[in-house]
Amino acid sequence: VKNGILDGSLQTLFGASASGPLYSVPAIVLGLVYVYLPFMLFPLVIGISMVPDTLKEAASDLGASRWQIFREIELPLSMPGILIGGILTFILALGSLAESKILGGQAIVMIADDIESAFTFAQNWPKGSVLSVLLIGLSGLIVFALFRRIDLDQIIGRR
Repeated sequence: VKNGILDGSLQTLFGASASGPLYSVPAIVLGLVYVYLPFMLFPLVIGISMVPDTLKEAASDLGASRWQIFREIELPLSMPGILIGGILTFILALGSLAESKILGGQAIVMIADDIESAFTFAQNWPKGSVLSVLLIGLSGLIVFALFRRIDLDQIIGRR
């Protein structure tokens, strides 16, 4: 807790504060990455594992470097997994309340915090409704734009 017993004791004894990296945007970003990284890694690993080894071997036999193999074969073929993982983590991070409240304190307010406070503490239902519709609309547009780039039949394996 900022200005709490532990922080005050550390300030008195050592002249250093325990809340240095807390209550900042980098702390929130690091917390969100830590929490939602597995949701990105699993689709990413599945997308990379779906790339046939024969394509990589053929490119290597034809003289392609490791960088060229990654850039020309692995990255385009694993793009559906990358996009699915990105969309999944994006949607989950939009609704995160705990990370921003714990790591950001009251100094940094994310949109989910603002929506929650509009509905609960402020009892300002019109503001909460407008913010909710804006959040759903903007995130829906982003997800729709990303899904236009993804071939879902390829991901499911129908082809």
